[in-house]
This record gives sequence, structure tokens and C-alpha cells, in this order.
Amino acid sequence: MPTAVEPTVTNAAAGPTQTRTPRVQGMEHMLTATIRLLEERDPERITVRDVAAASGHHHRFVQAWFGGKVGLFRAAFERINHDAAERIRYSFIADGGFEKDVVASARLMNWLVAAQPGALDGPRPTPIMDVVVEQYQNRYGLDHDTARLMALRLVGAAIAAMLFGGPLGLVPDDLPELAHLEVELATLLAASRSTPA
Repeated sequence: MPTAVEPTVTNAAAGPTQTRTPRVQGMEHMLTATIRLLEERDPERITVRDVAAASGHHHRFVQAWFGGKVGLFRAAFERINHDAAERIRYSFIADGGFEKDVVASARLMNWLVAAQPGALDGPRPTPIMDVVVEQYQNRYGLDHDTARLMALRLVGAAIAAMLFGGPLGLVPDDLPELAHLEVELATLLAASRSTPA
């Protein structure tokens, strides 16, 4: 007669354990993964599951840690802008066109405004604008208000070129020419402001 098999009781404490990632570290993983994904594809082509897979965390943490996809993308937008501002102190346009993070920032800003109107309203840091204003002031001696208006014009034109270059008829050779024209305009403006009337 067959003997009964005793059920095996496993001690959960002795089995494999999974350590929890601290929230701050997990958020950083998700943010870094999101930025990498944004440099490869448009925001509308990225899902929270893509971010989860790339970061090594469950997709439910996007909601828990960032309040959802819009919150995660807004945090990514702020980080991209901060990092891009540090780099563009030296060059706004790379040899082959705009830097990947600057393009990602423009596309992400467009997505955020479309996904949640008002997502970027209100006071918040504007590191790219701040750097461009500072460059107009330091390189061309423009007062803050004029430098700010020039920066708004330049950044607005750059965003239009990144988002709508094709429909506008922009070709890659136009970028260096536009950059040269911008320098020439700033130089002429600075000269006209320093010459007594």
C-alpha cells in the first residue's frame, strides 16, 4: 500500500528574498530610463511598461512615485533641461544638428502641453532660457530685457525647427546658416545699442 507523502512546508524566511529599492533610488532609475527612452523615440511612443522594463521596476511605481506618466515626463523634462543647459553654455547646435537631449526636451514639452494643458504653467526653473539670456548679456553686452527677448526668439525658433522642420522646409544645411545669422543679428543689435543716437 502506498504511503502518504508528507506535505513540505517551506520556510518563507529561508527562501529567496528580494530586497526593496529605496524610493529615491527607484525614482532615479525610472527617471534615467525615461530620459534614455526619450532620446531614442517620441514621448507618445513610450509606455509606462517601457519605462518599467528599462528601469527594472514595476510599472505601478510610475503612478506611486510620480503620479502617472505626465508626472514622470514632467520630471524628465526638468532634468533634461537642467542637463542640457549645462552643456549648451558652449554649443547650442552640434555639428550634425541639435543635440539629442535638446530635441528630446522640445518634443517632450510639446507632448506635455498636448497631454495636459497647463502642465508647464506657473513659475518653474527655465535653465535653458537662463543660459541663453546670460550668453546674450555676456557676449554682446545686451541689457537683461533685450537679452531675454533675443533668447525667447532664438529658443522659439529652435523649437519650431525641431518640431516642424519638415513642414517649414528646413534642411540640415540651414542650421549653421541660421546660427551664423543669429550671431550677426546680435552683433548688429549690440552695436546699434552702444552707438549714441
